[in-house]
Amino acid sequence: MAPLAGNRGHRLAAYRRCSADTGLGMLDESRMKEGADGVIRTLRFIYASMVVGNLVFLGVAAMLKGQLAQPGVEQQTPILLGALGVLGVGCVAGYSVVERMALARLAHVQLGSVESELLGSEVLAAYRQVALVGAALIDWPVLLAVVIYLLTGSGIALGAALLAVGLLVSRIPSRERLERFAARSREQP
Repeated sequence: MAPLAGNRGHRLAAYRRCSADTGLGMLDESRMKEGADGVIRTLRFIYASMVVGNLVFLGVAAMLKGQLAQPGVEQQTPILLGALGVLGVGCVAGYSVVERMALARLAHVQLGSVESELLGSEVLAAYRQVALVGAALIDWPVLLAVVIYLLTGSGIALGAALLAVGLLVSRIPSRERLERFAARSREQP
């Protein structure tokens, strides 16, 4: 039986041995890189699927333009575009809140962690959360804009949808974005 660990270093060494034995831990650098690359690959697939799905939806909407418009809907166009603007602003604010909360949580974890290596999986989990929530918050206005375009034929709605899809493409996760996110988490007070 192993002697009781009297300090954190011994407990950390025991944890590393246990993680290495079970294959569940990601404490060594190669496993952390593998884990990060796997998460980034999955996130990139999700983003690409969302982009393709939105572009297909936009294509179908372009083919159906005018066929779904109801009489008198032109009067509702400003209201619908206003709702789209409110949703867009709300989504930007929501993303900002989610990102700040994730960074604040990482700053808290960093202060209480035994060793900075243990933070790696926390940073990766927070980055994954922020990336997924960000993609969803970009996707909502795209869907509403396409529906408004289908109902009204408004070029502004179509432009907003294309702009949001471009934003989604520009936010595709990468190792560099993950590293910048990790650096920002270390800068938190």
